[in-house]
Amino acid sequence: MRRIITCSIPTDVGNELVKTGKIEGILKGIIEDFQPEATYLHIDDAGRRVGAFVVDLSEPMDLLRYVSKRFSSVLALL
Repeated sequence: MRRIITCSIPTDVGNELVKTGKIEGILKGIIEDFQPEATYLHIDDAGRRVGAFVVDLSEPMDLLRYVSKRFSSVLALL
């Protein structure tokens, strides 16, 4: 089933990830795990880094496994 997963990373955490270069590894991991059909990245009005990923999940439980693995370490809001 096709889903859109959106996440936002708080400004201070996002800035630190960009400065240290860790954001690239996180995004690569998300793309490897979910294999999105499309990925949209932007900064919202509050300065948070936001990602929207169009994914096809055959099992709904896959979402929980990938989310806990990739997003919890950066305090992302889903």
